[in-house]
Amino acid sequence: MITGYVYIIGFLSIHLGLICFTYFFSRYKGSLMVNMMMTMALAMVFGLSLGFSIGIVLHGHLLYSTLFSIILAGITGFILGIRLHVVASIEGLFSGIMAGMMGAMVVEMLTISEGAALLLISLLLLMGTTMFCIRHVLQETFSTFVQKYDYVLLVATCMLMLLTFWTFPFSSMENQPSSQHEENHHMIE
Repeated sequence: MITGYVYIIGFLSIHLGLICFTYFFSRYKGSLMVNMMMTMALAMVFGLSLGFSIGIVLHGHLLYSTLFSIILAGITGFILGIRLHVVASIEGLFSGIMAGMMGAMVVEMLTISEGAALLLISLLLLMGTTMFCIRHVLQETFSTFVQKYDYVLLVATCMLMLLTFWTFPFSSMENQPSSQHEENHHMIE
């Protein structure tokens, strides 16, 4: 069970670190609309991933899972947009809040194994969105490198997605008992 949590925290931290590193150390100056779109897309997939993972961890506690998801996803969305523009950071804040709330509430209505499947889908979506946004930011700074190795980046992204699918800890997610089902079981006895 602990390995699943470490996997998810590490996965999300690596992607957030990659995006922040790319944003803060590149000379990217996109238009406001493009910055808002990238921030919204990243905040939504981060919020969904955070909402799904916190919903799995706190399954059976809708209030706590929703509040923690909203707080963490909102902070993540704000951090993603702060380098680009103030309006983009506000867009990221509210997109993250909305996605975190949706992710936690959807997982609460499902079993933990179904929530783990949704978490895997959201992590794959996060990886694709992250690589797309990093490629877009690096296109302006290193345009010849990105154009020369565009297919290599695409193949590397696909290989990372396969590796994520292969190493995803399904078994540790399925063994966690749901507190709501335990309460119902005690009420029946």
